[in-house]
Amino acid sequence: MDSASPYQPPLAGPPPVPSSENLVPGSVKAFGIMHLILAGMGLLGACFSAATLVMGPLFIPHTHPTYQAQLQFQAETRWATMFGLLVNLSLTGLLLAAGIKLAKSQPDGVKWSARYSWTSIATKLVLMAVGAIWILPATRKLMHASFNVHARPGSPGSNAMLPFVDLMASASVVISPLISCVYPALALYFLSRPMVKAWRAAARPGAF
Repeated sequence: MDSASPYQPPLAGPPPVPSSENLVPGSVKAFGIMHLILAGMGLLGACFSAATLVMGPLFIPHTHPTYQAQLQFQAETRWATMFGLLVNLSLTGLLLAAGIKLAKSQPDGVKWSARYSWTSIATKLVLMAVGAIWILPATRKLMHASFNVHARPGSPGSNAMLPFVDLMASASVVISPLISCVYPALALYFLSRPMVKAWRAAARPGAF
């Protein structure tokens, strides 16, 4: 019976350790999933905006004291709502494209995500300017009308609350777009890290 030679090399060695450049960074999958979730929320928001444009206030009965104020607000801001709807649909399309590619670990998804991020930040700044110039006066008028409906006539504190109402209107119109820039900025930062760049370069030579 022959015995194996002690100098005979093993038939099979340990499996090769993959290079760190070939490993898919966790941020790629994570932002792919988050992009898809936000795209779904964007579609729901677009459907709500479209329904509001067609049907008017959805959650306020016709007999409510502020219903006419809501109708006037929507009439004054109709064109801005349509512009926001088009922006929302465009960003949703970019999010879907980037999210699907990132979820499938396709290096091209990083480029599509960057397109979404820069487009989102630019449009948010435009929407902030539109809101400050056109939407804010209409929002103040609406909030004043709503406040006057619920305030007691002749109450000494009713007029004192109006500056606070104006502040809330300004915050909702101007500050909200700035807050919504946080997510695309985070996507730009984490998907431009050296590990992600190395993975893209290894997966697609000459991509940069």
